[in-house]
Amino acid sequence: MPVPRPSALILLYPGFNTLDINGPSEIFYNTGITTTLTAQDDLTTSQEQITIKRTIPLAEAHRRLDEFDLLVIPGSRSLDTSTCHNPDILDILSAFSRLTRKTSFSSPLASPLSSPASSPASSSSSPSPTRSNERSILTGANASHLLAQAGLLNGLSATAHRLALPQLRVAVDDYQERNCSASGTTVLPGRGSSEKLLYVDGGVTGEGVRVLTTTGPSGMLDAALYLVMRVLGKAEAEEASAFMGHPWQVDD
Repeated sequence: MPVPRPSALILLYPGFNTLDINGPSEIFYNTGITTTLTAQDDLTTSQEQITIKRTIPLAEAHRRLDEFDLLVIPGSRSLDTSTCHNPDILDILSAFSRLTRKTSFSSPLASPLSSPASSPASSSSSPSPTRSNERSILTGANASHLLAQAGLLNGLSATAHRLALPQLRVAVDDYQERNCSASGTTVLPGRGSSEKLLYVDGGVTGEGVRVLTTTGPSGMLDAALYLVMRVLGKAEAEEASAFMGHPWQVDD
């Protein structure tokens, strides 16, 4: 009997980074994870001036959010105010973060795997055993600012492109000032740290949605493989990495 596969929703906006969606999409395709593109307009142009057609509009994606296991938001050289405050985008982020686990999803996992937290390329604040029905959000570079704006980084750890870390700190501090009950966000790497990260597994929301943020397109590749490892097993992630010729490594 075929093993059910997860499904991914990729949220596009004007000026997104093309590689941030192409890398994960290739990994998802090679591991049998279906991918759906959603955007406000039928055609969306990236920062590299590549225009991509959406699969479904934002309104339909919002109605069908329960069908998706992974939500991917690419980064951008610059996120303008209209994107950061777009209520349709923020509503999808907030709604997805409140979804419960998909009880119908039962992909088998390999033997319990430790998080690659000890690798200099990644960081994790959640070393607990993985769950195959767990939903996840993955963001590229400074798209973590969108999560901060929506309040989805509260109580979690997060990162961004090295040039966007100061703005991320401002965004999470601003959210905490506007919400006195907020517990704050740990921005990695810390001030003055020389640690080099590709992505951060920041932990899970109160409803159990895992949040991964990255420092750029290379981080999107490794983080996508990390998600594949969590839901489909390490062997599938390693095979996808080898098929692409990508030198992905994860500590046992």
